Amino acid sequence: MNFARYTLSHIFAPFYRGESSGATGRAGLGLAIARGITTLQGGDIRVENLASGGASFCIRLPVYPLTKPTFKKRNNFANWL
Repeated sequence: MNFARYTLSHIFAPFYRGESSGATGRAGLGLAIARGITTLQGGDIRVENLASGGASFCIRLPVYPLTKPTFKKRNNFANWL
């Protein structure tokens, strides 16, 4: 089952629940939270209907080069005694 066009345009909105979601007791926050986290990480999340039925969600996150961590030398309290 594919999502309706209207649903696709609102699916990431907080508290949005599709017409066929029924009375499940859920709040409609999962995809909004997923988009928020993805956006904060500099990425993107998208959804599209599949021709064969159902939908595909794609999450893209940037890749940053690994850097060697730097540690600041702390004053050792024991040296003050």
